[in-house]
Amino acid sequence: PQRPLHPAPGPVDGSLFPAPIPMPTTRIIPTIQPGGVPLDVHASWTVWFGAVFLLSGSLLAILYPDLAVRATATLAGVNAVVFSVSLAAHELGHALAARRYGLTLARFRVWWGGAACERTDAARRPGHQFWIAASGPAVNLVLAGLAHGTWALLLPPVSHLALAVQMAWLSN
Repeated sequence: PQRPLHPAPGPVDGSLFPAPIPMPTTRIIPTIQPGGVPLDVHASWTVWFGAVFLLSGSLLAILYPDLAVRATATLAGVNAVVFSVSLAAHELGHALAARRYGLTLARFRVWWGGAACERTDAARRPGHQFWIAASGPAVNLVLAGLAHGTWALLLPPVSHLALAVQMAWLSN
């Protein structure tokens, strides 16, 4: 039989899902191994961190024009850090679910627009893959709930911490 010109995406090596997209490999920090899994942070991540910082600072300056420049910069920095931590927590959710189903993790990768938890093997059942995929967003929902709850507890008056937490919630 003839092969189609544009084959449909499908299983690779017996997996239920297509092969992952290759990620950049240049590291800016020495490899650390949280939970025994290597963490690679690509140099392009600094661009993303800077963009979150600048956009947060711009938004703060527009919404709160009386806020001091130093406070604006501090809150923008806090938001960039919290965003990065929430990204890591999201991937950790995937990793913990994958380990729960007995899968082996190859590494965590962080680059300009995201992160990935790479596995060396595929989920054995579609239900396992569903829970692995759903665990990252579930972590984000928990973080959003915590941020929203913190925001509600700190109002009124609006505190700088509450503003930073609310911005982190919006960035999820």
